[in-house]
Amino acid sequence: MNRLDVPIPPELRIFLEDLLKDAKIDNPDPALKEMMIEDLYERLQVRFTQVLVEHLNEPELNEYEKLSGQDQVKAMEYLQSINNNIPEYFLQAMQEFRQTFLA
Repeated sequence: MNRLDVPIPPELRIFLEDLLKDAKIDNPDPALKEMMIEDLYERLQVRFTQVLVEHLNEPELNEYEKLSGQDQVKAMEYLQSINNNIPEYFLQAMQEFRQTFLA
């Protein structure tokens, strides 16, 4: 488990593994690969947090934090209910993250 004590969602794990492959880091030691994936995930989470801070006001952020501590699905549903562009913002953040990593 990573330092955030949150399991990496499967779709994000695939994204991060593909990122390592695109960077030509194909066959690292399994333990090293996992450490790299966890580090990248933590960095991506920071970027997602920045996206939320950019697009939500303080009460919305507080409600999201409360929900995310209880149920990630409900937290994402909440985000979409207040701003249906959040998935698009996250996707853009992932694309920027990929470009930065591969640069």
